[in-house]
Amino acid sequence: LKGVDGNKKSKKGGFVKKRNSSSAASQRVYYSPLTGQRLSEEECQHDTDNNIDTSFDLSMALSRIDDFLDITSEEKQLMKLWTSHIYTFPPYGDRLIPIVCERFIQRFANVLVEKNLRHN
Repeated sequence: LKGVDGNKKSKKGGFVKKRNSSSAASQRVYYSPLTGQRLSEEECQHDTDNNIDTSFDLSMALSRIDDFLDITSEEKQLMKLWTSHIYTFPPYGDRLIPIVCERFIQRFANVLVEKNLRHN
């Protein structure tokens, strides 16, 4: 059924406006998930999720470790090493945890031995 203005009647009895799909898509506005600013057409053509800067998040995480009062400074050093490693090599699934642990040991074995952090 069609109404006087050419709109189709829905099953519930109301009228549904016709949409021109090509004009609706061209009028769509996209925003950056990081900044909230409007994106240009060129920016919408490529994925920017890989360009995320985590340096601020890492510095905040490391400073929060210093807020712990019930752990020793050696434990804090170990936690900071592990946190910085996880930010560098994030495990995307449980099966990658052993690989990330091996990389941590390869990367920081000398620091762990020099500062005697291996028992923390």
